[in-house]
Amino acid sequence: MTARSELAPAAAPTAPTSFHDLMAGVGYLLFQWSEVERTLDEEVLALRRAAGNIAVGPGRARTMNERLGEWRALLGRGRRRNAEHDAAVDLLAERVQDLCRMRNLVATGFVSAAMEGTEPVIRCSPGLVRHGTPDEVNLALPDLLGMIATMERACADLASLRERAAG
Repeated sequence: MTARSELAPAAAPTAPTSFHDLMAGVGYLLFQWSEVERTLDEEVLALRRAAGNIAVGPGRARTMNERLGEWRALLGRGRRRNAEHDAAVDLLAERVQDLCRMRNLVATGFVSAAMEGTEPVIRCSPGLVRHGTPDEVNLALPDLLGMIATMERACADLASLRERAAG
């Protein structure tokens, strides 16, 4: 499930999930997101080097959209157009943007934790919307584990697409 098995969370809870398990899942999700960001930055750097650009790059923090835009541009530089590869790049970029939104929901919209049936959930709010009442999204441990697995796949796919573009 992860390139670093010593850091992997339990794949699927077999016993009822505790609040501790749920909070550990939140922590691992945030950690795994940092791995996605780090992998994207490493891929951009590798693509720059392959193109002969050894400059450090922007001196300011860049948004995820800016970083993905540079990654896409570097992948497309100096190669023949391949519709299948371009579609895979677009799909991965969209997946990373969706994951960024989910990470932001958990990291900045965490409101509370509560029991929903027999399982604990975290409640997240994307912000105030209708009449000052926040819309809440409930996420249980299986939801978090699914996002973590998708983040791990995204990390692997980032490197895979660079290798396919070079080959």
